[in-house]
Amino acid sequence: MKSLLVFTLMVLASIAPEHRIDFGENTGSQDWRVLSDSVMGGLSYGRIQYMENSLQFKGEVSLENNGGFSSIRSPWSEMDLSRFETVSIRFRSKGQAFAFTLEKDQRWYLPYFKKEFTSDSEDWQEVTLKLSDFNEYRIGRMTENKLSKENLEDIIRIGIVTNSKKKSPFELEIDYIVFK
Repeated sequence: MKSLLVFTLMVLASIAPEHRIDFGENTGSQDWRVLSDSVMGGLSYGRIQYMENSLQFKGEVSLENNGGFSSIRSPWSEMDLSRFETVSIRFRSKGQAFAFTLEKDQRWYLPYFKKEFTSDSEDWQEVTLKLSDFNEYRIGRMTENKLSKENLEDIIRIGIVTNSKKKSPFELEIDYIVFK
């Protein structure tokens, strides 16, 4: 009986029309972590606070010691996102530029994919990004490649990174992320 239930859940998950990540104190999505340029000697920092229905990410980007970014990342996990066309993010910020990232490998120097999103308002809003518009990056530099369906089969981590490349405080609050 237990194996039938597991099989049924696997089948339903494989045909689900969307993959949703809800943030907040009681959602089960409290395992994201901060990764900043301090891993390379930079002085940027960020912190996460889980609110009742959201994740708040704030800190400061520093350009000292070749710094320039702070990010939040999901746990490592195999994700086949090839059946989805878009990713939507419900968020609010104070006008900063951020980018949504998709990684295929744990090694930092191998290619990853990202797409920028910004806000011109401090109000809640939803932005929808076409996955086919994501560019490939290698060590922070854009290549000429785009994200393909084959790449989407092998995603192991998603994240959001500051993308302004300037010294400044930042603040981002995220309600949910939905792949459709």
